[in-house]
Amino acid sequence: MYYLPKLLAEKFAYFGKFSIFGIWAISFASMILFAFIASAIASLNELLVAPAFSIYLIFVLGIVSAKFFSRKKIILTGPVAVRIAASDAGESAAKVGKTISEIIFLLCFYFFLFGCVFFALSPLLFWVYT
Repeated sequence: MYYLPKLLAEKFAYFGKFSIFGIWAISFASMILFAFIASAIASLNELLVAPAFSIYLIFVLGIVSAKFFSRKKIILTGPVAVRIAASDAGESAAKVGKTISEIIFLLCFYFFLFGCVFFALSPLLFWVYT
């Protein structure tokens, strides 16, 4: 289950050190760039826009995967928070929270990857059904 997310995280590890605001800026700039590239691609053949969008979505998926796997452990400093985190209930809640976050990430990752494959293959579906 972790092979593809970790593979993309390794390929896009450069983006793992950026802040979330830096990632938003990169995503915004790449969306604007893709809008210009898509219009150029559409002038050649409009069926090539969906696979190009799929490549862009894989780029975004790689950045998100790199950010997910470059997370650091949260260090609590408040006395009440430290006391709660050090208890058995706090440790078990942290394990459950980590497992739930990994499951949600994997579900979103593979759903997004399915969308990328669908966009990449959509011109073939168009050719088959016309």
